[in-house]
Amino acid sequence: MGIIEESLSSILEGGVKMKGRGKQVYRPLSKNHRATISMLASKTPEVMAKITGFSRGANNIAPHILYISREGNEELESDRGIIYNGKDEVEQAYSKWIDDLNNFPKPSKKPSREVMHLMLSMPAGTDPEKVKNSARIFAKKTFSENHEYLFSLHTDTPHPHVHLAVKMLGHNQERLNPRKADIQAWREGFAMELRGQGVRAVASKRRARGVVKKAVNNTVHHINKGDDTHKKRVANVTALQMKDAVDELVLRSKGKTEPVKPWEEAIKANQTDVHKLYETAISELEKTGKEDDGKLASDLRKIKSDLPKKITTQHMENMQKAQADILGNKPEKVIDKIKDISLSR
Repeated sequence: MGIIEESLSSILEGGVKMKGRGKQVYRPLSKNHRATISMLASKTPEVMAKITGFSRGANNIAPHILYISREGNEELESDRGIIYNGKDEVEQAYSKWIDDLNNFPKPSKKPSREVMHLMLSMPAGTDPEKVKNSARIFAKKTFSENHEYLFSLHTDTPHPHVHLAVKMLGHNQERLNPRKADIQAWREGFAMELRGQGVRAVASKRRARGVVKKAVNNTVHHINKGDDTHKKRVANVTALQMKDAVDELVLRSKGKTEPVKPWEEAIKANQTDVHKLYETAISELEKTGKEDDGKLASDLRKIKSDLPKKITTQHMENMQKAQADILGNKPEKVIDKIKDISLSR
């Protein structure tokens, strides 16, 4: 690998590292970093691949399968291409899984993760059928050799998405053990299949785009938002996060500051590193004098100019929300509003 390719790889591949374990489930056979840079510069839509949860124990499989099939009202498709319609057919689909798992010796009395819930999604405006076709091809390449799965397309939100339920116990009796690197590989694979369907899609890492704020955990999101069967409420983790934000505002009002947070310092250092990597790659490309390299350098400059100018973490956003709440959205001094708030709030 040449110096330029190494620089591009450092920008696009840095961040998620493989840990010592078994082989990955799936990774695209090749990567074209130059093509990825061009797609990022042209603001190609990013795909989403997210593990939304797991069914622990055989008894918890049915509720999730019924959910993704909308109680049998949405078409459910298996790894063998069998289509299930209606609640009775859907019940047939998951009952076999339950029977298989109940007849398989348990490694321990503690319920294990039996089914992985994976969601594949694209931005609003994407052709839903192409999303479904891409998900079908991706799932076949990724899981069909060793794992059974069921999937369903949902179009009840602006973002067309596919819910994929994967049986974690493989045909070889080995269990699926997904890690961060696998999820990124799955994003890349799904994006590749979408492009094969003529859909503009890319799966870059957050680090390359300067994104530092993590997505809200799916369970926490649903607790806070509520749904048709549950009233919205504040998740415990959200309450603790807001308490931390209020506590810091209280300390500031008293002229004190909390100790430096190691993770925030790490985020700053990482952002500085990313900017340097972009500058290094741009400089190396411009030195060659080649037209293609000059175009790529221009693309990198465009991406770099779009990187966030200010680091915003979830904690910072929570502080802003807490401050707005305390102020009642009025232009009054924070210190006058929060000086009497207990640190234990």
